[in-house]
Amino acid sequence: MQTDTPNTAFMLAMRYQSTTVPLDEILKHYLPHIGIDQAKRRAAEQTLPFPAFKADKNSKKSPYLVRVADVAAWLDSQAAEAADDWRKVNH
Repeated sequence: MQTDTPNTAFMLAMRYQSTTVPLDEILKHYLPHIGIDQAKRRAAEQTLPFPAFKADKNSKKSPYLVRVADVAAWLDSQAAEAADDWRKVNH
């Protein structure tokens, strides 16, 4: 990893001005093909590509949240996998 590359988690925290973000915001930007209802089901089952949680786990109305660090780790792993695939094809 290059040391001059900005940290993904830091950049996401700056973008969202928080360390936690509502799931629907992440869907909009990174998983637009998943509808909110499907995402809520997957969040409840913990089958999204990153953990999701409710601040008030006893409330049905509490929105699902995700930590930007978890989203960043997922994005970084996706990018690393794509880079590996690219290297296999292009070297």
